[in-house]
Parts: sequence; structure tokens; C-alpha cells
Amino acid sequence: MNTQKIEELQKKIKESQKQIKDEKKTGWVPEENTIAFPKLGCGNGELHWDDVRLIMEKYLRPLPIDIYIYVGVGNDQVPEHKAQKETIDWLRKNAKDMSFRGIMDDIL
Repeated sequence: MNTQKIEELQKKIKESQKQIKDEKKTGWVPEENTIAFPKLGCGNGELHWDDVRLIMEKYLRPLPIDIYIYVGVGNDQVPEHKAQKETIDWLRKNAKDMSFRGIMDDIL
């Protein structure tokens, strides 16, 4: 376990917790009262989800909104920077238009 990265992540999650609480008081949080997070630090940060999950749960669970964490479809995900060839090949085969407008058209 990379203790320094875990401590930095914990600090950032605490800051997010405070910001969400403050923004909930001011009415900034969306009407749906939900926020979604990825598995913070577990991709390019190379942290282990088992360690990160405990920290995220500790600080995000008490918040007065629904928190969703996208955990993906499997544990075999490799960060893009470690699978550059595969990422480039996928983009060449699948990405039609990576501009903002092109992505918006795909979403909508």
C-alpha cells in the first residue's frame, strides 16, 4: 500500500466532504441530491480499491445526499497509460468523433 497516496486521497475526500456539506447548506447540490464518483485513485493512481473503498465509505456515507460509486465491470481494468497500444487500437476502431459535439451527439 502506498501510504503517502492514501493519505493524500484521504485529505482530498475530507475536503470534498466539507465542500458537499457546505454546498448542501447553500442549495448548490442538485435537486436530485446525488453525486457520483469513480473509484478514486484506483486507475492511474494505482491504489487498491479495498483500501480506497474504506476511506470513501467513512467520509462520504454520512453525507445528507445519495453517493454513487462507479465500480466498473471487473477487477481486470488496466490504466490507459499502461495499455497504450490497446487504447490507441480501441480509439481507432470505435471512436468516430471525439470532439465535444460528437460525444454529445452519441449521448443524446
